[in-house]
Amino acid sequence: MKITIRTAKIAIIEEDIDKFQKFLENGGEQAEEDEEKLDLAELERSRRLYELSKRECGEFSVQATNRGIRYASALNLHSNVKASKLIKKLYSDAKRIFGPEHSVTEKAKEKMEDITHLGCSILSLPHGFLNFDVLAYDAKEDCYLLKVPDSDSINEEEGSENDRYKDMRNKTIITPRRRCILSQTVPVIVGGLPQGPLEHLNGKIGETKMFFFSEEEEESDDPNMLKGYTIQFEDDNIEDCDIPPGNVFILAPQVKR
Repeated sequence: MKITIRTAKIAIIEEDIDKFQKFLENGGEQAEEDEEKLDLAELERSRRLYELSKRECGEFSVQATNRGIRYASALNLHSNVKASKLIKKLYSDAKRIFGPEHSVTEKAKEKMEDITHLGCSILSLPHGFLNFDVLAYDAKEDCYLLKVPDSDSINEEEGSENDRYKDMRNKTIITPRRRCILSQTVPVIVGGLPQGPLEHLNGKIGETKMFFFSEEEEESDDPNMLKGYTIQFEDDNIEDCDIPPGNVFILAPQVKR
């Protein structure tokens, strides 16, 4: 009886979004707005299925873990910080309960690596913008430790004559923080804001949603001519806010001395 009830509940939740998806596909006039609505519907469905699986099968069951991984993936479209916390917990629990070689553990690990990836770009003449993975932050030197991403993710043929990264591969690259332009949806912490209307944001955690440049050189002391980042904060009660680049620090592992 319990299995029948659980199956019925899951079927109802699945039917909800299927109906909504067909409704949106038949509309077709406001594609971007409809896509956002569909993302929110998928987020709600995956959350409900995850909560249902935890109640019916147990929080640490294979089914609940699989549902949690799907929920973390949907959540990442709306809050990288929250998705990172969830997928790290799911991976840690799966490794402890099922072992590191279990299929669900490997699945959680793969999704965790995707969600928690830290990236930035550097303007390098004459190569243009180069993409890097962020390994760590050196607070004393105010530098990021970077490495060249895998060739598949940067579309560069390793060893070719046109390989812009050929002198940087297999090395740890130390770069001043202010020369790095953080990618979108990178978890950050705000710090060093002076007394004023934004002072209360010091110590708050969020993620980068976009960055924007100064129109004139006098407007910015940033080497990249960045004027600021728009930050979406972890606390839903704090509205998105534009923060100067010098006050935005990536939440990367700290260099230990």
